[in-house]
Amino acid sequence: MFVKEITIQYIKLFYILFKHWFRDLFASFTNSPPLKNLNSEIILITGAASGLGKGLAQRLASLGCTLILWDVDEVNNARVANELNNATKSERIHAMKCDLTNRESIYECARKVQEKFGNVTMIINNAGVVTGKPLVNCSDASIQRTFDVNVIAHFWILKAFLPSMLDNNYGHIVTIASGAGLTGASGLVDYCSSKFAAVGLHEALTHELYVLKKTGIKTTVVCPSFIDTVIFLLLCETSISSTAAQVEIQGTTGLHNSMDTFVGRQ
Repeated sequence: MFVKEITIQYIKLFYILFKHWFRDLFASFTNSPPLKNLNSEIILITGAASGLGKGLAQRLASLGCTLILWDVDEVNNARVANELNNATKSERIHAMKCDLTNRESIYECARKVQEKFGNVTMIINNAGVVTGKPLVNCSDASIQRTFDVNVIAHFWILKAFLPSMLDNNYGHIVTIASGAGLTGASGLVDYCSSKFAAVGLHEALTHELYVLKKTGIKTTVVCPSFIDTVIFLLLCETSISSTAAQVEIQGTTGLHNSMDTFVGRQ
């Protein structure tokens, strides 16, 4: 029995190594990794009205999936959905207003999504806010909002959509964290803390899925450096510009276009 189990483990290991070797070989000839067929996927993106969330929506919309865009900015979120539907000549992109600081709002929006579109197969927890002030200058309300949006909302979203993924042993959970979730930085105490928590939540959940043998549910945590989005551009005009050099995650400092290559763990 022991020999049989060892043999099975070696076969699994060989399969994993071969899969990654083939993917790298394919990428070396095509200059890009093979793309998964997303035609049947239902993907939720939070914070999709601008910045990185909008960039992700633009990229995914071209791949044939159904997109659910959540944002508290109802006007710009609807504009993004309309632009993408026009660009793709489809009606696959849907905008919904959702306040991620409100647990009941999240649960209600999740209920509507499930009733109208079915089970979400990919969650991209992207929405984020940053204050960019020394800790003592951050109001209690701003600290609470930072944690509500950057990590607490992840719990409610996962509790709403993860059960169907567990039932089907299928899905993908993507956490857009930050380089600030890997190292601390002055002027970002609340933000770094919330992103460290998001990374911790994601990695612990990844281990939990492994223990539950839910190998069909994939997880990816993304830790970009400073990105060329509105929230950071506004802060770069103030005290946070000097912090960029401290968070040198990608080997370069300053701002990156929202769709540049990210540092992440999968």
